[in-house]
Amino acid sequence: MVELKVDIKGFERAAKLIAHIPGAVAKARKYAVSKALTAVRATAVDRTTEEYYVKGKEIRSSIMMQRAQDNARMIIRGKRLLISHYIMSPKAPPKRGRYNLMGAVKRAGGLKPLGDRAFLMRTRTGKKYAPMRRKGRSRLPVEPIMAPAIPQIIGDNDMTVEAMTKAAQEAMTQEFQRQAMRILGVIR
Repeated sequence: MVELKVDIKGFERAAKLIAHIPGAVAKARKYAVSKALTAVRATAVDRTTEEYYVKGKEIRSSIMMQRAQDNARMIIRGKRLLISHYIMSPKAPPKRGRYNLMGAVKRAGGLKPLGDRAFLMRTRTGKKYAPMRRKGRSRLPVEPIMAPAIPQIIGDNDMTVEAMTKAAQEAMTQEFQRQAMRILGVIR
């Protein structure tokens, strides 16, 4: 579990400016927290897609954001994915002959063979193929070839967590100051 602690720089100074207006500090803080949460999600998506072969859509769909008055929570949930959610070659078996199934999760390593017992099997819909591996020497049983889950790859990377903290810090500071100026009528 990743927990981010964020302090707003210049909070006291900006809060003193709008303290005489009822509910202004809470309103500005609410907007700042919401903006920071969005910035954290965007940073998580950017950093993760930079390092891993995963689509931003899949990362965004596994992130759940909960906003409250003074704080916010970002929960990342998901189960392990098939290797085909990252990158895999070939995507469909050739018409004839043997093929080596190759895949990768990280961008740095390149494609690696998934083993000599790996093959592609049609899914229940009949339109796509799923990577499978035989468990023993016989034909059956088979198991899917799995890769890490989205929460696993986001939480294990320290650089992503640092970037998320920095993005939250910057977004909250900027937005709180901007909201304070908007409430005072300096900007629209």
